[in-house]
This record gives sequence, C-alpha cells and structure tokens, in this order.
Amino acid sequence: MHLDVAVDLLKKAEDSLCSYRHTGFVSAQISAKEICEEMNVVAVLKTKRLRSTKREFSYEAFDEPLTDTMKKLEVSFFNAVVDVAVASLRERTEMMSNVASKFSVLVNFPGLSADDELEKQAKDLCNTFKCGDHTDLDYLR
Repeated sequence: MHLDVAVDLLKKAEDSLCSYRHTGFVSAQISAKEICEEMNVVAVLKTKRLRSTKREFSYEAFDEPLTDTMKKLEVSFFNAVVDVAVASLRERTEMMSNVASKFSVLVNFPGLSADDELEKQAKDLCNTFKCGDHTDLDYLR
C-alpha cells in the first residue's frame, strides 16, 4: 500500500495542470498549427458576428464580449476544460488523503513508537469499519 506516494503523485499532477493552464494554450496552439500543416488544412478560426442586445434599464452595464477568437477559445473552452480537470484531481487528492490517513496505521506500524499513538490510530481505523454497534475490527484484542 503506497497511498502516500499516490497522494503525492496526484498533488504533482494537479500542480502541473495548474501551470499548464497558464502556459499550455500557446503550446497547444502551436501543436494544432503543426498538425494542420501536416494535414494540409488551413488553420483559421472564423469570426462570428457580434450581436448587440438592447438594455432594458439604464443601470444595466454594456456587454463587452470577447472579439478575439483565440482569446474566446482560450477562455470559453481551454480554461474550462483544464479547470474541470484540476477540480477533479483536487477532489481525488482529498479523497485519497482521507483514505491514506485512515489506513496510515497499517503502513507506518513500525514507525509508531508510542503506544498511545498506535492505539489512537488503531481506534480510528476500527471506527472506519463500524456500523452502529457492529464493527469488523476490534482493536482491543
């Protein structure tokens, strides 16, 4: 059981995705242009005509939509996809950290010198497998 290694790897993956969010769009754009050149396809994003909307009340602010298609692609697609991936990794990291903390008594058993600490972690593990008055583990035996 190398749960601590798995948690560290998930944290590193999350950190690399966060840095990729800031620098990755440019590299993805370069890669996409290279692929288009290999496939003999013109790499052009069509600009959509911006429609104006009437304001109902004078206190409403004017909409300032993105006019640059690359910036719009980065904001509405690239950043959204990377943000979902980061949130998913963050959730998995938290779940794996909870599991690792509950089962740490099994991994770090030789390193626990104090009986009080060993008993506390064994009790926490026992409470994990407890449902009502029934438990699958009995740490007092």
